[in-house]
Amino acid sequence: MKQYRIYIAGKVTGEDYDQTYEKFCRIEKMLQGLGHEAVNPMKLVSKHLNNWGEEMKICIANLMECNAIYLIPDWAESKGAKLEYGLANTLGYLLIDDIQVLVMLQQKEASWLNCELKD
Repeated sequence: MKQYRIYIAGKVTGEDYDQTYEKFCRIEKMLQGLGHEAVNPMKLVSKHLNNWGEEMKICIANLMECNAIYLIPDWAESKGAKLEYGLANTLGYLLIDDIQVLVMLQQKEASWLNCELKD
């Protein structure tokens, strides 16, 4: 089964830091629980950096090391997440906006693998 390195994208700027950190960490754990590597941008930048441009440079560099992006429902309200989405979409990354879609994709891959093994 294919494992993805999944970047988590969502709204951060203007949000409560602790609540946002928890939200990103919950998603990170869900993705890891499905057997994927999750890249949590909240863990990449310092809470005290407070320089959007510098933070985005760090995040984009890490996004470039991924092959999929998970879009938290509030991603479209974020200038940074829209930029990350645009890059991921242009580069042909797997775009995930629902964890259940990823689960179904894994189930299909597993069933295809079983069919190939039986042939």
